Amino acid sequence: MIDIVLRLQRRINKFVCIMWSKPPSKSRFFRFRIIESRWTRYFIITSILQAILVITLEIRVLLRNDDSSRDAQYFMESTNFTYEDNGCTIKPSLFRMNNIEEENAIFIIFQFFQMWFCFNAVYNQNTIQIIIISIINYLCASFSLVQVFEVKKWYSDLEIACPGGFNNLDPHFCYYDVPLVIVLLLSATIMAFLSWKLYRQFGWNIYRKIGADRKFQFEEAKKDCCIATLPLPSPSSPSSPTSPYKRWPID
Repeated sequence: MIDIVLRLQRRINKFVCIMWSKPPSKSRFFRFRIIESRWTRYFIITSILQAILVITLEIRVLLRNDDSSRDAQYFMESTNFTYEDNGCTIKPSLFRMNNIEEENAIFIIFQFFQMWFCFNAVYNQNTIQIIIISIINYLCASFSLVQVFEVKKWYSDLEIACPGGFNNLDPHFCYYDVPLVIVLLLSATIMAFLSWKLYRQFGWNIYRKIGADRKFQFEEAKKDCCIATLPLPSPSSPSSPTSPYKRWPID
């Protein structure tokens, strides 16, 4: 009886060793990295909320700009003016507004990439990506301020190009642009705080793996820089330098 129990225990221990020696599945490894700490969870949740809010507000700005452009064209059609009649030259203004609308659309698409970049940084525990994300967030907030000045200049140029024709146009900056600027600045500040927390967490993980050797730490930082500059790498690829199968087990 004792011999049977001992053999059964050896089989169980062998099975457990085999299971722990196998690399985790992609989805399980990803979930583990996301819920590894409260800071990783907060970081991911904040990035998702930021993407949803910024995309929604930017779409409103895009629709506002499109309506303004259409109103300008409708004014010219309703008054039977051409673009150059009576000193009313709005063709350059319409062309500029089209460029602004394209910038709005690109900014919306970029928010999806930014959210993916946040997921990728947590998945790879890349401290360089975390720093880059904080910088990008403040650059996005700066871009939203630039948009305000661009649209304001567009309205002023339109009134100068066609005096008295567009006095009723109002961009409603407080309703469209100000909320976007506030959300971007607030989310950038929150993400910067969370990035600092993750920087310390990921730095501690690296310290546990490679110790206090400065040379190894420098090599790890160089590898993170190379990974952060790769053109949209696939972290789940077995051949990728960030593949979970090359980082398992986690100490």
